[in-house]
Amino acid sequence: MGLFDKIVGKAKDTAKEIGEQAGPVAGKAGQAVGGAVDKARDSVADHAEGMKGAVGKATDFVDGKTGGRISGALDKVEGATGKAVDAIGGERDEGAEPAAEPPAEPESATPAA
Repeated sequence: MGLFDKIVGKAKDTAKEIGEQAGPVAGKAGQAVGGAVDKARDSVADHAEGMKGAVGKATDFVDGKTGGRISGALDKVEGATGKAVDAIGGERDEGAEPAAEPPAEPESATPAA
């Protein structure tokens, strides 16, 4: 066995060790991120009406200060914000659990070859 073969073997062993150690860490990181996303969604859902109301007040204030010159743009901002809040927080009943996963994409209508 030559020197190059020893180096390659050692590199493979080291990579395997790193992979074995990184797996659990990556799993824990994924769980933490997933938990943070769930908390953020719950918070947006819990405060959706307040968020929409605050944006409405802000756009009304700006509309008044600009004399209605940018009303159309402000309406778009208000609509887009409402859609974003609904998309992030989701429409949910009080006490209902949020869906764990988004609905599956429909299968393609193209037949498999």
